[in-house]
Amino acid sequence: SIRGVVDETNQNAIAAPSVALHMDGIFVASKFSLRTDFIDIERASGSPLLSSHILERNKRYTLPVTILILTILAVTVASNKKRGGIGLNLALGIILAFIFIFFDKLFSVLVSKSDWNPNVGAWLPNFVFIIITYYIFKLVRK
Repeated sequence: SIRGVVDETNQNAIAAPSVALHMDGIFVASKFSLRTDFIDIERASGSPLLSSHILERNKRYTLPVTILILTILAVTVASNKKRGGIGLNLALGIILAFIFIFFDKLFSVLVSKSDWNPNVGAWLPNFVFIIITYYIFKLVRK
């Protein structure tokens, strides 16, 4: 039996490549099937994990935005100089990081365990922290 990824073409040169091959009762993915959108395949099969897959894809899109927001927040908190030293600023930064992680995990669980929209679940922590970052930026600027 043949196992693994193959570069097998159809007998008819005009036909589109098949999604998968079945050789000796074993499913063998072709290169074409590895390039197809996994979420479309899951949607067509009616997978119960579709929301989790869409959430994961959206989290990959939101990661650069998250990094930008948290970097601006960190610079804003670190630039606030007080007489007491940096201890309070460091504690505030760590607390805000834990709050962001909490929101991110909370919305991920809400998406996977309920009927929440995965797009909202991926982007909502960023929108909440854009507001928090803007508020702290305005507070420090005074």
